[in-house]
Amino acid sequence: MGEPFRRTHARVKCDRPVGILSGAASGRRIAEARLLNISLVGAYVLVGRELQRGTAYRLVLETPDGPLEIACRVARAGPAGPHGRHYGLVFNMTVDPERRLRGVLDLLARHAPTAKEERLERTLRDYWSS
Repeated sequence: MGEPFRRTHARVKCDRPVGILSGAASGRRIAEARLLNISLVGAYVLVGRELQRGTAYRLVLETPDGPLEIACRVARAGPAGPHGRHYGLVFNMTVDPERRLRGVLDLLARHAPTAKEERLERTLRDYWSS
């Protein structure tokens, strides 16, 4: 059996609204999404519309220093559900966005929910969705 898959950068769990823009350099906002986790090399999002695998997009994340746009592409698409589809994004990072993203990751990691808070959130979500 092969080696288990290991991530090179730790992912930070979160649940934040983000925007998805078309194109790598310019384009219009095509979707709103939920950012579920993020690292220096990629993110996992829930999007209410279809994105194309391999296509260039930009993820727009609100930060204390203003919006942060990160060039990315869809690496993986999960099954469609009632609230949209989960996508794995891979970033095409340049120096300035990487510096700003490191600051955002630090803030998110400091404010990450505890395991107890995650269980409570899951319980409440299950209660209200039934």
